[in-house]
Amino acid sequence: MIGIYIIINLVNDKVYVGSSQDVKQRIRLHRSQLKKNIHGNSHLQNSYNKYGKDSFKFEIIEETTIADLEIREQFFIYKLKSNNRDCGYNKRVVAGTNRGVKWSEESKKKLSKSKKGITMHPNTRAALIKANTGSKKVITKEWRNILLQNISKANLSNRKGVDQYDLEGNFIQSFESSKEASIATGVAANSIGLVCRKQRNKAGNYYWCFKGESFQKRLRKNTHKYKLLDINKICIQIFDSKQELASFLEIAVSSVQHYSWSKKVYNNKYYFQRIETLCSDTH
Repeated sequence: MIGIYIIINLVNDKVYVGSSQDVKQRIRLHRSQLKKNIHGNSHLQNSYNKYGKDSFKFEIIEETTIADLEIREQFFIYKLKSNNRDCGYNKRVVAGTNRGVKWSEESKKKLSKSKKGITMHPNTRAALIKANTGSKKVITKEWRNILLQNISKANLSNRKGVDQYDLEGNFIQSFESSKEASIATGVAANSIGLVCRKQRNKAGNYYWCFKGESFQKRLRKNTHKYKLLDINKICIQIFDSKQELASFLEIAVSSVQHYSWSKKVYNNKYYFQRIETLCSDTH
């Protein structure tokens, strides 16, 4: 899994933010290094030694893509202030670089000592020079501004609130995001998002919509129920919408719409029939 993870100190709430193309493997590596007292982050290692392994929690907080990996890591570093020594364990100010890392004199000496006496093969040296020519990663002011803009956009997207309603259309509660709603209710965040984007009728036996939307207006638009019939045209089940029927059979919504209009048999098994209903029937 490609994503973002955190290591939380349950005693003082300090946090370390990291990212990886294989999050589970990276977490296993952190656990192993901390247990063996060889972790590269001395601040985190010292804290681990002081409070013990039971005081630390390792958690995956977001799945993302390779393209967005550093941007999302940077977003959470800023959000959780984990590069502030009083709040976290991150040494880097900018994700993916050593920019902002302050090396102690002892660390500098150890690094220098470890490099002494190492002779690099001429071909290796030439290959490294060629590979790095014109490709130095410099964090320019322009790049930083673009990064901050992306973080701001990601923040707004990530915190888009959702409202929860029961099947009678009564408001239950609001959440800051679909992920927060998922944690509280046990309903998959992806399913909640589909309902909010009107690609599905309900999720977890609840109705959902983005904050600020008129839910009652959405209910009034759902004036068509759908029957699922067997090959002999005997009703199997009635669904509140074509999206719900499509989800039940795990087929495309367009297939439900096409076969209900054409009145043809689907997959030699089912007929779909749209039912005209009154607005009040949907409440």
